[in-house]
Amino acid sequence: MGSDLLLPFDIQDANVKANARLGFTTPSESFTIELWGNNIFNEQTRNVTFNTPLRGVAGSRSRGAFLEDPRTYGVTVRTQF
Repeated sequence: MGSDLLLPFDIQDANVKANARLGFTTPSESFTIELWGNNIFNEQTRNVTFNTPLRGVAGSRSRGAFLEDPRTYGVTVRTQF
């Protein structure tokens, strides 16, 4: 069993991630407010998949993964003097 063989966990289904930002600025550009959201549909995907040596049963391989960030949102306020 070669180490270059894929495991079912190595393949992700197709997905779409969406980010959004809506901002308003005063005519003098001295004040800005922005509403933003990242991963607004809360699509869970793996960022990195990696081998986990010395885990699992003899003769099999195991994998670990780091997940992408979940849905996040916020407000940004900027001002100039």
